[in-house]
Amino acid sequence: CELMEEMGGPDVRISPDSFTYSSAISCCVAAKAWIPAMELLEDMEKRGIQPTVVTYNSVIEALDSADEKIRAELCYLSGQRAGLYNHWLPGERGSHMDLHEFPVSVARAAIMHVISEFVAGTLEMDGQENLVIITGRGKHSYMHTGGQKGVGILRREMVAFLKSIGLATQNQPNPGRIVINSTTL
Repeated sequence: CELMEEMGGPDVRISPDSFTYSSAISCCVAAKAWIPAMELLEDMEKRGIQPTVVTYNSVIEALDSADEKIRAELCYLSGQRAGLYNHWLPGERGSHMDLHEFPVSVARAAIMHVISEFVAGTLEMDGQENLVIITGRGKHSYMHTGGQKGVGILRREMVAFLKSIGLATQNQPNPGRIVINSTTL
């Protein structure tokens, strides 16, 4: 935060923008420092600088790594309200979440948000008995798996996350999907 304050000073030629804030927030992620990441996001908004999806992804990652799941969900909701996130498959609101392009931490926050909406009664499943979460098959995961192409990192992480919060998934022949019976939500 101090660096960002110095950047706004009269003797500095660089004006803080979404790129510089996102870069500073990424440093907070690397340091597992979620409080400064949140402070930078708040400062950014106070200065009228519009956060980007990269900014929100970084803050959510910092919160997720500190096990601040509720704050991560609230940050995700903020990004969603700003039009940066849409987790519903077009035409499938309430039944099919498409997370295959989401970072793991953001996908966790999106799932928590949907579960919270469902439990609060603000989300109806449109007569569907299952919540389908599309994670993709891992076709593009090879960069993050030490060269093992086709390893579905997001699916594996989301199944483990759902299990950790007490939700069982149904056996699914499609390796790019996770299915949860809505009665278990």
